[in-house]
Amino acid sequence: MREVEFLRSIPDERGVLPLLDAHLPDQPSGTDRAWLAIPVATPISESLEEASLEEVVATLREIAATLGRLRQTHGVAHRDIKPGNLYFSEGQWLVGDFGLISIPNAKDLTRNDRRLGPAHYTA
Repeated sequence: MREVEFLRSIPDERGVLPLLDAHLPDQPSGTDRAWLAIPVATPISESLEEASLEEVVATLREIAATLGRLRQTHGVAHRDIKPGNLYFSEGQWLVGDFGLISIPNAKDLTRNDRRLGPAHYTA
């Protein structure tokens, strides 16, 4: 829910994999499940497979700028940056998967005494 609400609040935000549509039922069930639709995009690992060091650094600079802008403009921290959540589409580097974002004045999604994220990409 948090991801869909956040993406709906920032339509057309540069550098963010956009939300095309979503359905969040009040009472999810086997026949009425929550879903979201995003554009097809190329994962960063495929996009940078043959890239030079300069291209990789430029890409990471662009992604970092997006994350910084989201923090400064919306007060949001992504909290799950890993290759599986970074994409390329239509000439633009994009950040996706905002399911674990930290938003000001929102209830925490995770506990402070537990590790967060996948083991190979934990900050």
